[in-house]
Amino acid sequence: MILGHDLLIPNEDTRVYREALSLVKAKYEVSVFCWSRRVEKYENKWEDERKGIKVVRVFQELKGGFFSKFRGFRKAMKQLQAKVIEYEPDIIHAHDLETLDCAIKAAGKNDAKVIFDSHEDWPMMEIVQNWFIGKYYERKQKSLIKKVDAILTVSDELAVRLGGAIVLYNSEPLELVERPVETNRFGLDGVVAGYIGGLRKPILEEILEATAKVSALSLLVVGGPPKGQSGYSKMIEELEEMATEKGANAKF
Repeated sequence: MILGHDLLIPNEDTRVYREALSLVKAKYEVSVFCWSRRVEKYENKWEDERKGIKVVRVFQELKGGFFSKFRGFRKAMKQLQAKVIEYEPDIIHAHDLETLDCAIKAAGKNDAKVIFDSHEDWPMMEIVQNWFIGKYYERKQKSLIKKVDAILTVSDELAVRLGGAIVLYNSEPLELVERPVETNRFGLDGVVAGYIGGLRKPILEEILEATAKVSALSLLVVGGPPKGQSGYSKMIEELEEMATEKGANAKF
C-alpha cells in the first residue's frame, strides 16, 4: 500500500488500517509505504510494525511556496516509488489520487497489479480551492485510472463518478451504530447528521440545501477553515446566515 501521510502518527488512518488488518488476517504480507510529511524523522522509526503490518516511512519535507512544495511532493513520490520497487510487491494498493501515478510507475518495474483506492473526490476537493488545479487533477485522474486493474471507493455516488468501482464503506460496525445516542446536548432536534472536516463553502452550501429539504433533520458541523486559510469566526457567521437563509437547522 502507498499512503500520502503516516499510517500510525498522530493517529491510525482508520480506513487504511482496517484494510491492512483484513489482508493480514487473509494471510497476505502487507507493507504500507508512507510519506510521513508531518512526522519528525529523528524521533520516529523509519520502519515499524504493528499487528503484522509493516510500515515503511519517507520523510521528505514540504516547505515554501507553491513551486517549492511541488518539488517536495515530487521528491517524496520518487522516494516512495523507489521503496516500493525495492520490495517487489505482487499488488500495489494506491490510497487516493496523489499516490496513484507513483503506484503505476512502480508496478511497471515488476508487472504488479494496481488497485486505486479513492477515499474522496480528489479533483472536486481541489477545485473548490483552485479551479485550475482541480481541472488538472480531473484530467490526470481520467488518464491514470485507465491503467489500473481495480478501483475501490467509499460511496455509490463516487463509484459512478469514477466510471465504476467496488464500494467499500468506511463505516463503523453495525453494533456501534445501533447504540442510542444523546443528541439533545447539542440543542438539535430530530435525526442529527454530522459533518467533520474543512469548512469549504461550496460543499457546505450543498449539504445545507439537502438538510433543508429533509423534515426532522438537523446538521452538526465540526471543523475549521481549509489549510492555509484564516478567518474562522467570520466563516462561522457566514455559514450560520446561509443556514438561516436556506431554512436548515444547523449548528457549527
